[in-house]
Amino acid sequence: MLARESQRIAAASAAMLSRARYDGGVTSYLEVLESERSLFRAELLASSTRRQQLVAYVTLYKALGGGWNP
Repeated sequence: MLARESQRIAAASAAMLSRARYDGGVTSYLEVLESERSLFRAELLASSTRRQQLVAYVTLYKALGGGWNP
């Protein structure tokens, strides 16, 4: 989980820097789009990893005898 969060933070930083470079006229908008695409993918992966972690917690809880009474 920590690695995915670090990846997301790095991608957000790269997207911000890419946008600043574009605003300064140093690079093309294609670089901005590519960095934002990478950020979106990192966010999806972080979200998926968090979901898997929560499902594992519930599965462990149920395996240890926990449960909900209707």
